[in-house]
Amino acid sequence: MNVLLRTLAMALLVLTLVVVPTMAQEEPPETASESDPIALEDMGIGGGGPLGGWMALDVAELNAALEDAGYAPLPEGMLFMGGGGGGGLLQGFRFGGYGAGGDVRSAAGEKSATLSIGYGGFWLSYGLVSAARYDLSAGLMIGGGGATLKLTDRQPASFEDALGQPANTVLDRGFFALRPDANVGLQILPWMSLNVSGGYLLTFGDDWSHQGTALPGPPASFNAWTIQVMLQFGGRG
Repeated sequence: MNVLLRTLAMALLVLTLVVVPTMAQEEPPETASESDPIALEDMGIGGGGPLGGWMALDVAELNAALEDAGYAPLPEGMLFMGGGGGGGLLQGFRFGGYGAGGDVRSAAGEKSATLSIGYGGFWLSYGLVSAARYDLSAGLMIGGGGATLKLTDRQPASFEDALGQPANTVLDRGFFALRPDANVGLQILPWMSLNVSGGYLLTFGDDWSHQGTALPGPPASFNAWTIQVMLQFGGRG
């Protein structure tokens, strides 16, 4: 199972364990006006859904190594997708989790390189400011992830050729991940909101490996600025 599939599986698990119970326990909003600051302070918030975003990868060192070996450089930005959710207080602590992953690819003739990255984990945040149609919060994701680099040297001419001279090399590495973030939630409907998050992904991991054999090589990390947007189904109550 590749990194993207593992990440999507993690996202589905988060939605099952965190989001569904949160939505099931959600109570209808009280009749107090949303403009009442006391009512807002006492409100809870919860839900979850799909997310997508962009990661500003720094793969300059990896690209230099790829080009030296005859491969085309990889793009330095990655689109990703996933899902997650959580719940807590509108003006207070919230908890949940999310997972996301994506890949980038380059090709030069028959040679191609594909880099896949996935990450996810537990998310803790604190609601700072809230109003009837928006809220601001800051948080931290603590978890892990992994990366896979698939290198295709040539296209086999036949099944026998593929068996006799394998054309693919697959390298893997895992990492511990932190992502501090700032979030803006926009209430679109009573049961749906759009959450925009900007953060910085910090990774601390092992070397590349091939079937258990360590192969040190660039990059030193997959640290990157990220922005993600989640369509959250749930509400306040």
